[in-house]
Amino acid sequence: MDVGRAPVSARLRALLDAGELVTAPDPRLPAAGTGPPVRLARASPRGVRSPHARRSSRTSAVGGPAGSARSRILAATLAGAGLAITVGGITGLVLGPLAAFALERWLRRLEPAAVRRERARLQADLPLAADLLAACLASGSPPVDGLAAVADALGGPLAERIRPLVATLRLGGDPATAYRALAQATPALAPLARGLQRAATSGTAPAEAVTVLAGELRAARRWEAEARARQVGVRAAAPLGICFLPAFMLIGVVPVVAGIAFDLLG
Repeated sequence: MDVGRAPVSARLRALLDAGELVTAPDPRLPAAGTGPPVRLARASPRGVRSPHARRSSRTSAVGGPAGSARSRILAATLAGAGLAITVGGITGLVLGPLAAFALERWLRRLEPAAVRRERARLQADLPLAADLLAACLASGSPPVDGLAAVADALGGPLAERIRPLVATLRLGGDPATAYRALAQATPALAPLARGLQRAATSGTAPAEAVTVLAGELRAARRWEAEARARQVGVRAAAPLGICFLPAFMLIGVVPVVAGIAFDLLG
């Protein structure tokens, strides 16, 4: 086990147990003293991959050019051929290839569902990650140890993006360059990465900047939750109106119209 990280994890556990870190418990955080021990792999220059390289490989696996090009071309070709057969003649021969080309370009711009879920998870974990990192920095830990403790505490896609950064910093990489690469490779983590980059470039302590960022992220998340709650009422109005409109017509309008018609015809 890496000896340098043990004090950080111990202080982080103490802050979580004392309730001084967050105002409400988070179910994603493991309780102190429970769970399997965390094994830390030794970082080697050959085994370290940059966040951009990891993101590129994942994108190819879940829907990038290497994983879905054949599916896109096949779907576009079948759609173009079907349109050409349906329309027929010279018009079909012209519209078919055009439709296939346009459909393939449109499918290429679609974002895979796995990428959307990963971005949503990163955005949801970022405020808590900033809180944890601010607590580690306030306790006197260097940023690299704080980032490693945050990755171990939260896990998930956020840990997958932070651990290569930690390995790069421990191998002696330039902090400002590493933070800038993380911001470019993972836009969801760009606010945190830019804050750390500014602190590394200016030589100031990052604890205060990360603390302010954590408060801003919590406020932004709260406003987003309130906005979504307000949108629920607006979205529910249309289905309710569609449901009540036939009943209103049958109960209020139809009897009146029928009565007038009987009076006129009778």
